[in-house]
Amino acid sequence: MRLNTKCSIAVHALILTAEFESDCKITSELLAKSIGCNSSAVRSILNALQKAGIISIVRGVGGAHLEKSPAKVTLWDIYSALEPDGLAHMIGIHPNPSHLCPVGHNIEAVLSEPYGRIAGAVKDTMQEITLQQILDRYHQLVFDSKIAAEEIQ
Repeated sequence: MRLNTKCSIAVHALILTAEFESDCKITSELLAKSIGCNSSAVRSILNALQKAGIISIVRGVGGAHLEKSPAKVTLWDIYSALEPDGLAHMIGIHPNPSHLCPVGHNIEAVLSEPYGRIAGAVKDTMQEITLQQILDRYHQLVFDSKIAAEEIQ
């Protein structure tokens, strides 16, 4: 079971935007260099985040900007902007069970309830995690690495 990597790309882009939008123009090219992927993939993700109202994009001279406070954006907001039906497909049921077999005939009904519970738990957890919490974790890691570097010197 694995959530699509679009979500981690989006979170990476949002952290970089939150940290540096007042210092420089946040472009898909800048984000692509930081993320390590193609700028067209980044633009696709940015467009989805813009449609969800999480960021705004000013073409040309403006770049990307956060539209919502990081405390108001959850990991679920980000994920669902990118993958609206993602949880429905998170755990798939094999497509061709034999309907002549009693197990094959009932496997979808057998698995739908537990798989739905798993998807619900994932959604609930993602709704509890905010972009601000992720930024706080980022800040702590940056702080810790600066302290470690100072201790070495």
